[in-house]
Amino acid sequence: PVAYLKDSSLITGRVDLIYEEAGAIVVSDYKTEAVSVQAHKLQGKHYTSALEGLAKRLGVSRVVFEVISLKTHQRWRLGVPG
Repeated sequence: PVAYLKDSSLITGRVDLIYEEAGAIVVSDYKTEAVSVQAHKLQGKHYTSALEGLAKRLGVSRVVFEVISLKTHQRWRLGVPG
């Protein structure tokens, strides 16, 4: 579970997978349906905000959110330059 305060509201969620890759914390969210990154942008912002403190404590430069569709085998990432 992850949680953080935003405007005096507690935002909570459950992460499918967290791992480190090339100086970043990657938060993976698996979906059984076909998805687009646009549909999950807000979710990604919540997860990256929730994990910024952890990234700083670990000395990691950034948090990346990825959505993986198990139906289409596609992956989208937020927080990755380019």
